[in-house]
Amino acid sequence: MYVDHALIRPRSVMERGYQSALAQSCLKASTLLVLPTGLGKTVIALRVAAEVLRSRGGKVLFLAPTRPLVVQTADYLSEHLVDRSVGIMTGTSTPSERRGSWERNDVLVATPQSVANDLGRGSFDLDGVSLIVYDEAHRAVGNYAYVRVARCNRSALSLGMTASPGATRKRIGAVCANLGLRELEWREDDDDDVAPHVHDVDVSIIEVAPPEHMHEVQELLRRLQGPSLDVLV
Repeated sequence: MYVDHALIRPRSVMERGYQSALAQSCLKASTLLVLPTGLGKTVIALRVAAEVLRSRGGKVLFLAPTRPLVVQTADYLSEHLVDRSVGIMTGTSTPSERRGSWERNDVLVATPQSVANDLGRGSFDLDGVSLIVYDEAHRAVGNYAYVRVARCNRSALSLGMTASPGATRKRIGAVCANLGLRELEWREDDDDDVAPHVHDVDVSIIEVAPPEHMHEVQELLRRLQGPSLDVLV
């Protein structure tokens, strides 16, 4: 069974109950979505984005922390979204090129640094954005660019996605506060609606001998640590 949506390419996305439930929940309020790797955070974001584009219009902004992730996400969205254009904005493009991409496309996939810098110089604003997706949302602390982008968000629905939200309640609370996230959706591998879709992973351990210079570095570090360790002993 496949997802049936006007803006998602027919027979391209498998229907999974927990993904459908999470997407519906994330459409209701700005949400931090915590889901183990491999269980379809990007699929859920696609479904949320498609529905926002259909029902609310405007633009969708996907933020990913690295250029390879930006390209990977843009390729995925281009493959599965129909009747909407997808553009990329990273530091490898000039500000004028990024502004052109912003004006031409319905969905923008970008590094947060490039968007934060462009917002700072007034190249565009977020007033026409209906949804902002923050991939690896756990990075949103301190002065990280996610935080700077979120400060410019006045009305867009926000979706933060991560497999590792933080070790403490305080850290998770800070991420949510910095991104304006009001709800939390959390699933584990053994949850009833997720477990049927989790498969065993074969792990092969390959031992590789370190190069000689690594042994030299290791010896230098031992010498540096020696005086401090002697005091502790």
